[in-house]
Amino acid sequence: MSGYRLAVVDLSSRSVDYVTLDEDVALSFVGGRGLGVALLYKNAASVDALSEDSMLCVVTGPLTGSGFPMANRLTLVFISPLTNTIAWANTGGYAGAELRNSGVDGIAIKGKSDNPCYLYVSKGVVEIRDASALWGRGAVDVVMAFRHLHGDCRVLAIGPAGERLVKIATVINDTGRSSGVRHGVGCVMGSKQLKAIVIRGSPRPITKPADTSKFIQKLREAQTKIRASNLLNHEHGL
Repeated sequence: MSGYRLAVVDLSSRSVDYVTLDEDVALSFVGGRGLGVALLYKNAASVDALSEDSMLCVVTGPLTGSGFPMANRLTLVFISPLTNTIAWANTGGYAGAELRNSGVDGIAIKGKSDNPCYLYVSKGVVEIRDASALWGRGAVDVVMAFRHLHGDCRVLAIGPAGERLVKIATVINDTGRSSGVRHGVGCVMGSKQLKAIVIRGSPRPITKPADTSKFIQKLREAQTKIRASNLLNHEHGL
C-alpha cells in the first residue's frame, strides 16, 4: 500500500488526530495483527486492560479493501482483561474493507468517555458521537438502530455483557459475526464507554497499491490458484 493513515482517538479529551505511519514501520509490521501489536507494545503494553490508559487498535492489513481475493479481515488488538496479555480478535465480513474505503486505514483508541459514545467513520474523518440512548441494548439491536440512522453502514457493537465488564464479552460485527470471546475485547470497549464503531465508506475501493503492475501480477496469480483449487472442483463433490 502507498501510505497508512491512522486515526488516534482520545475518548477522555474527545480529540482525534491523524498520522501517516513511516514506511519502515509499515514494512516491518505487516498485517493488522502485526501492526496492531507494534502500536500497542509501544504505547500501552504495561497498563491494566481496563484502565483509562489502555489502548484498543482496530487495524487493517495492506490488502484489505484492495480488491484482492478474500482480503477482507479486520483485526482488533488490545490488552486482554482475562489474561492481562496482548491479545487480538479477527473478524471478516465487510467492516475491514469499509474502513479502508472510508479513508482511514486503522484506529487507535485510548482514554475513557464520560458518557456512552460511538465512533462514526466516514470520508476520512472519525467523529465521537453520543450513544447514551443505546446503552443497555443488545448488540444486534444496536446494529439495526445505526443502520436506520446512517443508512448502509458497517457496525462493530457491544451488548450489555461488554457494558458490565464481563471479561469474555465479544464485539458483534454487523449482525452475524462475533469476535474476541477468548480475550474480552467487548469488555475493553465497555470500560471505555464505547458502544460501537460505525463505518460508512466509499462504494468503490479507494486503496491504491504502491506498485500497480506488481499488484496486478500477484492478483492474477492468486486468481489462477483459486480457480485450480480442488475445493472449487465439482468432481470432488464440493
